[in-house]
Amino acid sequence: MLNLNDAHLAALITKPLTVAQARQQIGTAYQQEADRLANSPLWESNDEALTALLASYTNLLGNKLYQALQNLTSIPTPFLQTLWLQDTTADAHHSEIAVIQTTQDDNNTLLTIVDPLSDNAKLKAVNLPTLLQITAADSNAMTYDAETVKALSALAKALNQGGYRFTTVDETVLQPVNGLSFKTRFDNLKPLVAKKAVIKAGDFSIGTSLDQDAKVLGYQVLDEDGHDWQDLGSEEVKNDRFEWASTTVPQELVNHRLKLIIRVSAGSNSPALDELFVIASNNAILMRQGAKAGVYELPLPNQKIFTVMINPANNMVYLKYPDPETQIIELNHQYPFIGEWLKAVLPQKRAFN
Repeated sequence: MLNLNDAHLAALITKPLTVAQARQQIGTAYQQEADRLANSPLWESNDEALTALLASYTNLLGNKLYQALQNLTSIPTPFLQTLWLQDTTADAHHSEIAVIQTTQDDNNTLLTIVDPLSDNAKLKAVNLPTLLQITAADSNAMTYDAETVKALSALAKALNQGGYRFTTVDETVLQPVNGLSFKTRFDNLKPLVAKKAVIKAGDFSIGTSLDQDAKVLGYQVLDEDGHDWQDLGSEEVKNDRFEWASTTVPQELVNHRLKLIIRVSAGSNSPALDELFVIASNNAILMRQGAKAGVYELPLPNQKIFTVMINPANNMVYLKYPDPETQIIELNHQYPFIGEWLKAVLPQKRAFN
C-alpha cells in the first residue's frame, strides 16, 4: 500500500538516509497518509486496510534502517553482515521491527523497536548484555565476546541517535548513563521531632526546620499521655520551616510538653544515596553536595562529574553524565563501582518501594 507514484515517497525509497532521517521522514509520510484515510468516510473504519498501510510503511522503515546501519563505519562489517530486520504489524496502530543476528545455530533476536513510526517509539532489549552479566564474577556470564559487545554497543548508539531509546534502566547496559532514571524509596522511619512546653491556655505554636527538598508525609502533636491534638490547630510550611499553631489550647495542657512528630520524605533519607556514598568512598571517590538541594556530584578521575539527583516528590533518582553517548557498560569498565552500585539498588530492589 505504498503509492510509488508519489514523488516524495519515491525519493525516500531511493536516497540514502540516516537512522534519524529515516524515522522522521518516513514517519511523517506515514502519518500524512494515515490521517488522510482516517478522515475519509470510505476508509476510516476499515481496520484491515489501515493495518496494511501501517505494515507497508513499517516494512519501508525497516529496509531504510537496514540500509542506514549498513552504511555506518562505526559498526564492524563482519557484524553487519550477520544482521537482518523483521517487521510485524499487530493492528492498525501497533507494529514492531526486530533486529536479529543470524548464527550457525539459530536466529538471535537482539532487540525490537516498538511502534517505530510513532513519536512514542521505544527500544526493547531481548538478548543484550545486562547489568547482572557484566558484573558477574563468572567469566562465562557474558554470552558475547568482547568484539561482539563493541558491535552491539555501536548498534545501540546508532539507534539512540535516531531518537530510539530503552525505557527501563536495568534491561541492558547498552544505553547512555546521562538521562537514566529509576524509582527508589526513602527511609521515612526517622521522623523529625520538636518539643515545647505549654505555658498558658490559648495561643500556642511549635515548629522545626525542614530540609529544602523534604516532603511532609504526615504529622502528630502529642501530649505527655500520647493523645494527638493535631486537629486543634493547623500547619504551615514556610521558608523551609514546618509550624503548627493553635489559638484554642485548653487549660488541661498547661505545663504539658507537647511533642511535634513529622514524617518526611527527603533526599537525605535515600538508601540508594547512602549505598552510593559507601561504595564510592570505598573506591576513593568522594561524593559531594551539589549547588542545589537533592543534587550530589562524584568527581571522577577522568575529570568528568557523575551526578545523581534525588527527587522525593516523585520517588525518583536521575543520573547525569557530561558525555551523552557514554553507556553504562563503558563507564562501568572505567569505574566498576558504578555498576556495583546500580547492581545493588536495581536488580535486588533494595532501594525500591
